Amino acid sequence: GINAEYGNQLHVFWLSSSWLTQEVSSLWMKLNLSVTKVLRSEAQNDLKKLVTDSEILTTMKKKLVTDLEDLMQVKRRLVTDSEVSMQVTKKLDTDLEVLMQVMKILVTASEVLMQVTKKLDTDLEVLMQVMKRLVTASEVLMQVTKKLDTDLDFLMLMKK
Repeated sequence: GINAEYGNQLHVFWLSSSWLTQEVSSLWMKLNLSVTKVLRSEAQNDLKKLVTDSEILTTMKKKLVTDLEDLMQVKRRLVTDSEVSMQVTKKLDTDLEVLMQVMKILVTASEVLMQVTKKLDTDLEVLMQVMKRLVTASEVLMQVTKKLDTDLDFLMLMKK
């Protein structure tokens, strides 16, 4: 008896334990499935967000590359402009040196011209004095000629 009773109870316990184990296992599988679904959904959302972020980053990278290329072109233009500016500056320096030499030549020519003008003034004064003497000599010559004419006229009269 007692063993049979105990065996029956053990059998019932085993059946109920087996049923309980199946229920727990079923609930565990359902919970696992739900958690997996939630995690998969979150993972898909995260993946979508990562893809979107990656696309945004790719777009930003392309823009940065374009901006960098633009900056490189600006830098090349600035370098070219700087080289041109240096060449213009050198040319201006050369032109300035030439201009300074021309100015020196002009100053020298002006000094020579002033000396020539002084010499001409001196020569003109000498010429004026010579002209005065010539005028005086001419007047004397005219008086001498008149006197000779008068003397000649007198001689002519005397001869007759």
